[in-house]
Amino acid sequence: MIEKFLVSELGTIAELNHQLYPVAAPVGELEGSFCIYTRVSGEVQRDLMSELVYYRDVYRLDLYNDDTDALFALEKIVIDHLTKNNVEFEELYIFDAVAAPGAPDGFDLTMEINQRSIAYTVTYWR
Repeated sequence: MIEKFLVSELGTIAELNHQLYPVAAPVGELEGSFCIYTRVSGEVQRDLMSELVYYRDVYRLDLYNDDTDALFALEKIVIDHLTKNNVEFEELYIFDAVAAPGAPDGFDLTMEINQRSIAYTVTYWR
């Protein structure tokens, strides 16, 4: 369910042009910016009575673009879009969201393109 929110939110970013891919990008030429997202971890927090308190998921977002300046600008846009607290989305209530640059600048040798990573941690209940 949180992945649906993530795709919905990233889908509003014009610079990505709806080029969002889980786990891997399709083979072939991709133009402009694109994003590969992967769920890294997830946990369920319960209280002492084993009642559900909240969920916390961590995603890795890898952003790609040939132009380094455009890539850094996209990184800022993505972080601004995802760091919203107190958001209702369908049956979810997101009360804490943190997005921060992950690994340092990179160049993906496989795809021969500039790459930046963002660690996205979202805490919510449903």
